[in-house]
Amino acid sequence: MTLAFPPVPALPAKPWKREFTGYDSHLTAESLAAYRAAWQQYEQAVRDWRAACDEIAGAAARLLIAEGFPAEVKAWTRSRTKGRITRALNVALRDFGPTLDVTPSLWLHDEEDWLRRADQRERQAQQAIDAAALRDRAIVYLLGRGKVYGQDFTAETAEEHALEIAARERITELRKAEPWHSFNGQNCGDYDETRDCKGWDGESRRCQCGNRRVSWEIEGTFEAPRVYGEAY
Repeated sequence: MTLAFPPVPALPAKPWKREFTGYDSHLTAESLAAYRAAWQQYEQAVRDWRAACDEIAGAAARLLIAEGFPAEVKAWTRSRTKGRITRALNVALRDFGPTLDVTPSLWLHDEEDWLRRADQRERQAQQAIDAAALRDRAIVYLLGRGKVYGQDFTAETAEEHALEIAARERITELRKAEPWHSFNGQNCGDYDETRDCKGWDGESRRCQCGNRRVSWEIEGTFEAPRVYGEAY
């Protein structure tokens, strides 16, 4: 008897592609929004697929237990789905284990270590999802400012360009609000108590007294940029 796991859901097509001459420039906020909606449907399809794998694994475990683990019982595995299928079958065998005198184990390591690594993989997957969402928001941010995809930026550089624009806008706001700004490493009076330094004007290469060279440092994301002066 053969129990077959369902096929893996297909990834939605990206609204951008890389041509021989470079990236196309037809990406719009609308096509990106449609892609995100399709991706949400894909994520639901993956959840449904995982649940189906769990059901098949449970059926396989019941059959294995009922038939005394006959050699002809097989479960199809593929390179892309092996981890999910193995996990589902392990869980099923663990749940049905108390009905057996001797419970076979498919664990490559002890359960605690496996669960730790599974949690790490899930966190990494969530980080990848969050990073992709941030990238998409950066693309929309740049498109809204008249930037052209494939010419002014690409998917790989969208966050960097968006952060640069947002940071420059923040720097302009700070310079308008105050004429002088404190900065990291402002120790102008440490060695000369008579030196009275007002700080840095946010544009010159040196602070007001000329003791330290200063430049802007940019951190964070375009949604929450952090800018500050740093002496070097």
